[in-house]
Order: sequence, then structure tokens, then C-alpha cells
Amino acid sequence: MLRVVKLAIIVGCIIGCVAVVALLCRSSSPKSLTPIKKHVGRTLEEVVGELGQPAFSYSFTMGQPMDEMHVSLLNMFPPDKPGNKDIEIRELRWRDGDYFIALWFYQNEGKWLAVDGVRWHKNTVF
Repeated sequence: MLRVVKLAIIVGCIIGCVAVVALLCRSSSPKSLTPIKKHVGRTLEEVVGELGQPAFSYSFTMGQPMDEMHVSLLNMFPPDKPGNKDIEIRELRWRDGDYFIALWFYQNEGKWLAVDGVRWHKNTVF
């Protein structure tokens, strides 16, 4: 009888470990942003020429509250540096199969230039 109890405990532990590993693997897969650097420095017109018209577009200033998706912009344009809060950013988004792409542009010498971007799975929860 003691052997059966020990065996049941061991099997229970194995099942528990497998469940935890499966949960960790499933929860970590589509929850992250992937940086996109290949468009940095390119003009808005060049990027739209390659990716097509965006599905979504809007503008904001760096002085507005930011979420985790925009942290890289705060690193580029620190809010404590004078003038950075007034910098206008244009965010354009595209759909790429099961993924979304967001690119950020700022105006420099009359041209909108890509400064950063990210890609994420459609099931990502922020």
C-alpha cells in the first residue's frame, strides 16, 4: 500500500511539473514586442511605398502619457530634456498576417523619418 501512495505522489508531481512547463511555454509565446530596426532613418514615403497604406495612423506628442509599447521612444526623447515633450510623433500600423507592425516617425528638416518600430502577434495582451 505504501508503494502505491509513493507512486501516486510521484505521478502527481510529474503531472504538475508538465502542466507548469506547458503553461509557461504557452504564456510566453505571443506576449512580447519584437523591435523592428530595418526602417529606421527611412522616410515615411519610402516605408509606405514598401509596406503599402497603413491600416491605422495617428499623431501624438512626447508629452502625452506612454504605455509599455512606446518605452523606446521615451529612451530616444527623454521627457526631462527641454523641448522633447513638444516633439510630434506619427504612429503608423500595418497588419502582417497574424502580426501587427507599428512604426514611429518624427519630423526632421521637413521630412518624416522612421525612428523605431515594433512587431507583435495579434494575440498579444498588453
